[in-house]
Amino acid sequence: DGVSELKLTDLYTPVGGETISVALYDGETVIKSAENLAVTAESPAIFTYPMLLLSEKQKAYTLKAELRDKDGNVLNTQEQNVYRYDRPTHLTEDGRLIFDGEIFNIHGALANNSSANFEAAAKMGLNAICVYMGQLEGAIKELEKYNLKAIVPLYGSMKPAGHPDNAAATRAVVERFKDSPAVLGWQLMDEPNMNIPAADFEWQMEASYKVVRDADPNHPCIIVDAIEDEDPDVAREKCERWAKYTDLVLDDSYTAYYGADCVGTYVEEQLAKSVPAPRGNRPVHYVAGTFERNGFFPSLNEHRNSMWQSFMMGSRGFEIYPFISVFHQGGTNQRDGNLPDAPIFPELVKWSKTGELEMAYDHFVNYTTQYIYGGREETHWWELFEKDGSVYLVIVNKKNAEQTVTVPLESHDGKAKITAAAAELVGGTMVGTKTTVGDALTHTLTPNEVAYYKLTPTPKVDFSVVQDLSFRDMDGHVWARSAVEKLREEGILRLEMWENYRPQAMVTRGDFAMMLVRALGMEETEKEGFSDVHAEAYYAKELAQGKAAGIIEGVGDNRFNAVGYVTRQDIMTMTSRALTKLSKVSEEKADLSAFSDASGVADYAKEHVEKMVSAGIITGNADGTLNPKGNTTRAEAAVIIQRVMDLVK
Repeated sequence: DGVSELKLTDLYTPVGGETISVALYDGETVIKSAENLAVTAESPAIFTYPMLLLSEKQKAYTLKAELRDKDGNVLNTQEQNVYRYDRPTHLTEDGRLIFDGEIFNIHGALANNSSANFEAAAKMGLNAICVYMGQLEGAIKELEKYNLKAIVPLYGSMKPAGHPDNAAATRAVVERFKDSPAVLGWQLMDEPNMNIPAADFEWQMEASYKVVRDADPNHPCIIVDAIEDEDPDVAREKCERWAKYTDLVLDDSYTAYYGADCVGTYVEEQLAKSVPAPRGNRPVHYVAGTFERNGFFPSLNEHRNSMWQSFMMGSRGFEIYPFISVFHQGGTNQRDGNLPDAPIFPELVKWSKTGELEMAYDHFVNYTTQYIYGGREETHWWELFEKDGSVYLVIVNKKNAEQTVTVPLESHDGKAKITAAAAELVGGTMVGTKTTVGDALTHTLTPNEVAYYKLTPTPKVDFSVVQDLSFRDMDGHVWARSAVEKLREEGILRLEMWENYRPQAMVTRGDFAMMLVRALGMEETEKEGFSDVHAEAYYAKELAQGKAAGIIEGVGDNRFNAVGYVTRQDIMTMTSRALTKLSKVSEEKADLSAFSDASGVADYAKEHVEKMVSAGIITGNADGTLNPKGNTTRAEAAVIIQRVMDLVK
């Protein structure tokens, strides 16, 4: 389905009773419409339509929406074009790059395309490099000589590719080189949220995507951006804003800006914002800065820390950026963007031959390894896996300080254990160190170190007996892992591509309702579903059953807003109705006065919130709040569903 979300912005203060009417046009013909959709500051109006209604690909269809007051007076109108495009052929359904029938694990550099950089890139084991569109013609032979692919920026004067000043040149370059084997993808813009005026953002990015994809159906459109807003709602909104207009995101949140103390946490914080934003399995890659700022130049260990941390957070690729001369503050010497000028260059050349990056791709992106166990502690992260008969252990120091850590050498389900092994440090501060370990490995991490071990168990351990129950991105949410694994075993979850659960993403109303109905084993006869839920949606059956059972009531006008994020008070309301229907919760109600924001609970939810707090399903936050109108992560939702299942037993 196509999904359009219509929100009230902060520019309008609702007084109550507002509605939105919306229509999808093919020229002057309405092909689908909806009247008087309820909308509030907290709950947007949702308009869905089968994508096949957009019968002609690449053609502009128009959504027109009217905001009306309770008396039907039109307060505001908005229009936006919508399109139907096929996925670029060089981007697989699970978000990996593919060329000549083979998966392409990108290790690129956003650097100037000088001859020195081409040769240096090859020495570093890079396979992609930035080449500006005006220089692409002269760079083709160099790219082919060094077996490199080009990421081609199409913007000029900090205006995006489709801006009227750039559109003609963009079209000419894409048409000229779209069949070249040296092209990887087209960069539409750098830092669009910062560089495009808010009033012009939508049309300029729409024009940029369209001018490229209309000419080239094969190569992905790329955006480079970093969202540093601390407010998660603001950050998410900005990420989702540009995510509509790209096939691939390069997150350039450079740790080099902030010093050694931030290496262990900054990548995690930034990718938690950007990775969940693009929908439809459009990947996010991380770009590490290998340049100096304020006297800090990331070491090889700190570079490796960013790499492993980014993959553990869900990044699907890894690139580097070797310079930013405009930000260089180390004196009068300005960097010219040549890779060999970076002090870290000799170490990166040597490191490229170790195969460490390729192993990270195999484990986190290509899934050609056997997952054994992993953990995410506040002080360190670790991952244990097997590849081609060898066992590998990665330990990431999350602190800019020395610390000693111990990691268990067994599978997550306890079915396979290493009792003794020869261990060799193949990546880290003391490469080549060999030791013998028992059922655990203890290592003293230097500041920001990543210890990368190869283990040879004696006797050999059969890891094929390990049940692959764990999603690969759950190690950062140890407190929710058992709940997620239980829901997966019981068939409560919808398995998604990439074998990731996306625990840090917000759970939608449709997904939570689906999990709740499945967890309760409801078998009510399905009745008419909600008007905004397509009959073929994966959650349609459960939503119809929940509606028939009376535990799901929607948001008014026979709508459910399944793709919107569910609020905490709505989770408590649905759960309370379900457990009350099954006589699994008492009528006892908790006193909410202990929570500082209890007055924010909506009237329709108050009774249900009181019941859920009394039953222990909801415990509140550590700061003494309920946050009733806040959203809930998928990790938190899994824990709630597990508690419901335990009560129902």
